[in-house]
Amino acid sequence: MKVTGLGLMGLLCACQVYDFQPVVPLGLAQIIKDVNITASPPKPALMLVVDKSRSMTTPLVGGGSRMTAMQAAMDTFLTNSGAAAHLGMLPFPTDVMPANSCLNGDVANFATIGVALDQGDEDDARLTRVAAQVKTAIDVLVPNGGTPTGATMRTLGTYPPLLAKQRDNFAVLLTDGLPNCNPDLAPQASTCTCTASLPAGSPCQVAEGGRVQNQCLDDQGVSAEIALLAEKHIRTIVIVFGTDVDNVEGKRTLGQMATAGAFTRPCTTSADCNSGDTCNSGGVDPCGRPASTCGQNYFTAGNAAELGKVLDAIKASVTCPTCLQVIAPPSDPALISVLVDGDALQPGPDTWEFRQSTTAPTIEFLGALCDRLKKSTVADPVHVEIRSVQTF
Repeated sequence: MKVTGLGLMGLLCACQVYDFQPVVPLGLAQIIKDVNITASPPKPALMLVVDKSRSMTTPLVGGGSRMTAMQAAMDTFLTNSGAAAHLGMLPFPTDVMPANSCLNGDVANFATIGVALDQGDEDDARLTRVAAQVKTAIDVLVPNGGTPTGATMRTLGTYPPLLAKQRDNFAVLLTDGLPNCNPDLAPQASTCTCTASLPAGSPCQVAEGGRVQNQCLDDQGVSAEIALLAEKHIRTIVIVFGTDVDNVEGKRTLGQMATAGAFTRPCTTSADCNSGDTCNSGGVDPCGRPASTCGQNYFTAGNAAELGKVLDAIKASVTCPTCLQVIAPPSDPALISVLVDGDALQPGPDTWEFRQSTTAPTIEFLGALCDRLKKSTVADPVHVEIRSVQTF
């Protein structure tokens, strides 16, 4: 083929110039909740995260210490209600030599301390035996060390049994003090908020058992770790035992932690809330239903009897009705799909409805479909698959 000069000029003139603009890439992730629903919904998973720091030796007015009172309350709860959930127990700090360290609790150490989260079936007798193991492990805890709450919560975020999608997962944080022991904070700079009572100008650290403990308040660090757990659908329930945090800084920090944990505290009257707190309308309960909720989402207890009441209230809050399923927050509710025994169902008065919530978005099954789920059995379950899309 012969191209003349004129033809070459024509070809050159036919070329276009495009002004490409940078485009922010869009990521998509499909979140699937795949469950076999029976009239009795799957029991929740409760990982008990137990503070055994040195301050748990503090004596109580009625006798005993915070640790012995906590052990007594947990003994009663685990004996009477142990079959209500799949249980595990992670204590912190971890015992090392010399003792009294800031070493965090770690799920990798279940072979030597604590109890791995139960992954078995729903059989009440078997779950009761697991609860007895947890009870025994709590009864032998010996207080020492600091309060490395943030690093301890971090280990739960990569713990496979707590990431299972077929049941609701909770971390129950039981502590008596504010979080510290974050090595990223500089106690020598005297710029942090100190959780220890020390002379003015002193570095925010104490020495126990041959080790130096960083006593800087780790409010931001622990709240960030708890928020990451919530993103992985592990909600955190915060229980504070004792009076060390009954002050402005303590209430602020605990409120921040509880909010990050995405667990609301339903109430009927203000008497259901912490002392001095109020019950407010316009919220949602942990199952995503409209409800009045306490202004403070964390729980307080001053003795074994009060802690027992808190544990009973939590037990009542973490088991949702058959026709409600808590799901991951979708980027767009229009991108939710529900399959029942393999058949895709459109939302409607006899199928399902999405209920928006910042803490516990839910799918509520309605009418004929709800009736069908209530009639299901272990031998003849209904298979439900809930798909949603998240953009990032």
